[in-house]
Amino acid sequence: MYVIITTNVGTTDLRKQQYERGITSIKREMKGVKLIIIENDGNRYMERYRDETCEIYYTKNNEMKTNKGNKEIKDIQDCIKEYKINDEEFIIKITGRYIIEKGSKFLQEINKGYECVIMYGSYMQPNRNNEEDCVTGLIGMKAKYIKEIKYTENEGCIEWSWAKTSQKIKNKCVLDELGINMCPGSNVYFYI
Repeated sequence: MYVIITTNVGTTDLRKQQYERGITSIKREMKGVKLIIIENDGNRYMERYRDETCEIYYTKNNEMKTNKGNKEIKDIQDCIKEYKINDEEFIIKITGRYIIEKGSKFLQEINKGYECVIMYGSYMQPNRNNEEDCVTGLIGMKAKYIKEIKYTENEGCIEWSWAKTSQKIKNKCVLDELGINMCPGSNVYFYI
């Protein structure tokens, strides 16, 4: 099992503080799992987290002329290739600014043999019946499926591509709660 932590630090102190809180929570709650932090803007700030349990992988995909979701899936797929991650390996993808809480419902399910652990609907309106959208702030899927996720057109969102790929997976766990505090596109955290 691998945990891929996506980051784009930028230059603000607030952003650095968010990553500090998020990555600290991930390292605390996911002991014994291989962690890989992906930084896609070339900033070397993440070096502080490198240790025997955590690798840092740098990309320049932030320079791509596309939306941020496409940049992120390219980062993840490049990481799978770079680390030669086996198709059958389970990968947890989490946004590095998000805080995973003790007792997270997601963490309770990841070792039960599922090929996918997912929350459907948007982060604003989770809905287990809306299989056209999903929350990608914290999601788990076998590497072979992640490699199949297609880029979206500039108007589309990558969450739809993750959701579409998940529809073909029979052995999956659909959650009503993830157990993270997230702040997509803002500085205000909320629990989902």
